[in-house]
Amino acid sequence: MVDPQQTGARQAWLAANGGDGAVVLDDAGTAAGRLGDLGDEATTVVVLADVLDSLDDPGVVLAELRRVLAADGRVLVVHRVAGAGSAEPRRWSTPAALAYGLAEHLAPRELSLADGELRMIASTGPADRAVLDRLVAAVSDAAEQAWQDVAADLHRGREELRGMRERLEGLQPAIRGRSVAARDRGRLEQQLQELVDEAEQQLSTMAYERDEARHKLAALRARRWQRLGSLLAAARSSRSALLLLPWRLWQVLTGPPARPSLPPPTHRHVELTVDEELPVVTGMRPRAIDPVEPVAVADLRVAGILDTFTRACVAPEVDLVTFSPESWRDQLEQRPPHLLFVESAWQGNDGSWQYRIGQYDDVASIGHPDLAALTAWCRDRGVPTVFWNKEDPIHFDRFRRASTLFDVVLTTDAERVPEYTRLQLQSAEIVEALPFAAQPVLHHPTGGMGVRDPRPAFAGTYYKQRHEARKRSLEQLLDAARAFDLVIYSRTHGDGDPSTGFPERFDPYVVGGLPYDEMVRHYRRHRLFLNTNSVVSSPTMFSRRVFELLACGTPVVSTPSLGLSTMLGDVVDVVDDEEAAHAAIRRLAEDDDWWRRRSLAGLERVMSAHTYAHRLAQVGRWCGYDVAAHRDERMAVLRPSVATGVPVATDEGEQEVLLADDATGTAPGAAHRVALAGTDERARYRELADLAGAGWVLVGEGAPDPALVARLATARRYTRAEVLGVAVDGGPSHRYVTSVAVGPALVRRELVARIGWSSDPTVLAPLLAELRDEGARLYAVEAAAPGGTA
Repeated sequence: MVDPQQTGARQAWLAANGGDGAVVLDDAGTAAGRLGDLGDEATTVVVLADVLDSLDDPGVVLAELRRVLAADGRVLVVHRVAGAGSAEPRRWSTPAALAYGLAEHLAPRELSLADGELRMIASTGPADRAVLDRLVAAVSDAAEQAWQDVAADLHRGREELRGMRERLEGLQPAIRGRSVAARDRGRLEQQLQELVDEAEQQLSTMAYERDEARHKLAALRARRWQRLGSLLAAARSSRSALLLLPWRLWQVLTGPPARPSLPPPTHRHVELTVDEELPVVTGMRPRAIDPVEPVAVADLRVAGILDTFTRACVAPEVDLVTFSPESWRDQLEQRPPHLLFVESAWQGNDGSWQYRIGQYDDVASIGHPDLAALTAWCRDRGVPTVFWNKEDPIHFDRFRRASTLFDVVLTTDAERVPEYTRLQLQSAEIVEALPFAAQPVLHHPTGGMGVRDPRPAFAGTYYKQRHEARKRSLEQLLDAARAFDLVIYSRTHGDGDPSTGFPERFDPYVVGGLPYDEMVRHYRRHRLFLNTNSVVSSPTMFSRRVFELLACGTPVVSTPSLGLSTMLGDVVDVVDDEEAAHAAIRRLAEDDDWWRRRSLAGLERVMSAHTYAHRLAQVGRWCGYDVAAHRDERMAVLRPSVATGVPVATDEGEQEVLLADDATGTAPGAAHRVALAGTDERARYRELADLAGAGWVLVGEGAPDPALVARLATARRYTRAEVLGVAVDGGPSHRYVTSVAVGPALVRRELVARIGWSSDPTVLAPLLAELRDEGARLYAVEAAAPGGTA
């Protein structure tokens, strides 16, 4: 709920800074249009950061905002730190994220944390890094104190909740069978739980700010001048330190900068590039020191040695702990993991494990002493150890010795399993295949199902002296695409490397490479992508880009690969000559109905079985943890009036059907519960949702299309929405919206239990507006799949 006192404080701050009568960007759907109406001399614009957070590419709106702002104009930015209705951290929820995230387009001048809100004043012109650091540091100090206060509030809230639940348990016999009392009890518990959730979110945010400040202090101490000062001070007080001083001074002056002893704080929303490191994207919730038994992937605490791409894909799913060869013991003793996950890393945790995983001439790799000590520590404490060679089959020999140190050995190529089995001389108990996957935080269709660039695209490298079979098949594919104005994204274009570079006939189509985050956005902008494979005979190994593209709703035309056919079936158009490639590209480019069917088929296939949550669930089970890929995804089907039997199939959890006592119908295999009938539809929905045991409820009259229900259920995995439905009057799909149709819709149970639902659009509209005001998000999926089968 929006706190009136908080709203009043915000209005006072806005008024004091020229915000009265200013243009307010409070709706994602209209933000760009409202800015376009301002001309180029706007004096003050108020921006709710939630609006930016809901946009697929907020940079577009920020660039337009900078264009229309007068030279002496200002932007007032407001963001509630603890978003109501969602425990997910948002892109702009921390002082650092807000200041540095907006600095590319605006110049932050003032930043404050007050009344549970981040408030910023920004202007045009270049941002000053020193000013940014000072602003963030000042707010971080306040955040540290607020964190202490929130911790105390959280403890009190939990104690109150525990006492209330104990009292409610004592009243249980008296109220059993009385649905009205049950509803009141549920509402009371929900209100208390909301207070606890809000306190936990604030605690997480403040903890992040504290960790960020500590990391900056550690980085400061790591600078050369700081280390030089420490050496001189030690030499004054110790004869042995004085004798060693020349040698140590030479080390500091000629060696690399020291690493901070503290890892940087981590957060979910990231900008990913190829040329720069990929930030870790973990959640911010606090964890206990001793790990509890996990029930879902999100409960796993994983110690990892990972390269940047894998790290970006694994971190959103688990509580990831990364470390250097020097710091692993201290960090893992402070945060004991459920398992150790090491991949065939080239750099490994920001380069700290370079040459320590593979076999090289470098002395650090001989015998893998650091890795052996780490796995031995884990084995002594009963922590399962996992090694994943993502470079198989090409680099099997490079990493085979490292694999012998682990309990579980995984490979992207199932054909290597017998070879690993013969290698295991120490402790390996399980040797299995683990393919690549998609990460829905990064790879999703949001914002990409409207008008797309019709040109087929290829992203990759052409190697002149190797992979002869790949070269031939790639040229056939590209030759077929030239007739459709092909686009080639090549990161080696123009680098002067004689071993790479496309044949001359493709030069007009090569546009160069893109940073990874921008490339992912282009996954959603093109109508189709082309793919070829260096490994064609493996049943599990093929380009990870295929998973990523399909998760973005982008159809793929590919040269043959056993793995594609085995794992993805017919959702990828596999072609083996130029004529077949031309026909497949033409149909996807010109037939909208066929394109949409292929798009939805690929999206559903990947999101239902091939995300990193699915892969990590399997890893957890191999390590002895009975974990689900996702938290409770059960849904309850609410039927407030006469109902027909609607068996709704979902791939996880049980189904539950709740009927009003004058409703009829069954769903085979589902649990049935009956609520008291009322005359008001909205009240009936509240009553039924109150009784539901599932976290989500399916609302709406009539028999829903099972395929549509499946799309709604799948969308929970790549959105942060609390209300999932279809757009009103056939509006754009796969994006955050301000309203959805009356049904069917999949909604968080607690929201329906509190405000109800309605099949009358005039009644539903204000209910949805109320939810939006509280911070809930609405998302529209594809209303109906085109006719026929994909």
